[in-house]
Amino acid sequence: MQYDSRAKTFTDKDSALIREVTYQVSFGATYKPTYHWLRTKTCTARYRWDNTAEKFVFDAHNSTVSEEELKKEFGGGTKDDFIKYNFDRLLQLAETANSEQRAWLEEVLEQLTDDSQKMKLQKALGR
Repeated sequence: MQYDSRAKTFTDKDSALIREVTYQVSFGATYKPTYHWLRTKTCTARYRWDNTAEKFVFDAHNSTVSEEELKKEFGGGTKDDFIKYNFDRLLQLAETANSEQRAWLEEVLEQLTDDSQKMKLQKALGR
């Protein structure tokens, strides 16, 4: 995995101080230097200044990633976490996958233990 991020600070319509971090996570099937990125995911985490706590607090309502997933390295920490947080995106990828992505998704398919997920991915791959 490779991470990239951009951050900006601004005030919202209620004059609250907002810190917004946009993360881009690229996933590859092998290690450097021979890897190719198989998919990239972009998420936004928004934090709102809490005067009482005197710190920025995660704003789940205005973020496109859960706080739990952020703490789990965008679902890349373990195979199970990766599947949990990225399964819907893997299904979308399967529908338009190039040959390299398809081969990688076939490997993911073989590792799935959840029969429901296995059937969904098989269907997305046209099997």
